[in-house]
Amino acid sequence: MRLSSILVLVVLMVGCASSGQSEMSGAPPAAGVNLYGGGHTETMEVDTIASSDRGSTRSTSPKSQGQPYEQKLVKNGTVTVELDEDNFGREIARMKVAAESLGGYVASESSQSVTLRVPAGRLEELLAAANQAGEVTEQNIRVQDVTANYVDLKIRIDNLQRLRKRLQELVEAGSTVQEILEVEKELARVTRELEQLEGQMRVLENQVSYATLTVYFQNDISPGPIGWVFYGAYSAVKWLFVWD
Repeated sequence: MRLSSILVLVVLMVGCASSGQSEMSGAPPAAGVNLYGGGHTETMEVDTIASSDRGSTRSTSPKSQGQPYEQKLVKNGTVTVELDEDNFGREIARMKVAAESLGGYVASESSQSVTLRVPAGRLEELLAAANQAGEVTEQNIRVQDVTANYVDLKIRIDNLQRLRKRLQELVEAGSTVQEILEVEKELARVTRELEQLEGQMRVLENQVSYATLTVYFQNDISPGPIGWVFYGAYSAVKWLFVWD
């Protein structure tokens, strides 16, 4: 009976600590900002748990933790390039080589696009390679700040690790089979939850470590003299009957 009371107390204490720290880590997202200007846009979604008046690039955990956390950013982008359809295969192959030379890899590819992942710090170099493929008609880079998510996961994982250790100690201290089975049941539940969170942390860390860029290729064929006549007729009909 005494062991059961201790078990309930341990679970409640760790649960309350985790809940309180998780609430402190949240903060409302800030408005997006254009980092490139011009036709190339990059949006930043800020969701940090704390920031200084100077806009520091570091975020801090709740004061009760007293440990700083570096800002965690997830970068994803798309680039659309126009060039002759006969050169699609050549440029896709060139982009794959460029990504691998930067320490990245190919995530997926098709006959008209390729998705690449490179270390986050090398994204600009991969963008430069994409801009050499042909005329860039569209480029979008999205940067999302996931520091709050990272800190929340870190706190929950740390708390569950402490709880699991304490439960393991209670199993060894159990005096009856019923008490041991009761603690082992809770230990199994905590272990499952911990493994799920650790899996989420691995995914998040991978997203932060590697930026993702998808390059789309479009044919740059222009209409001939007769084609321009039909295009002009189509534009006139659209102007007469279609209102935006």
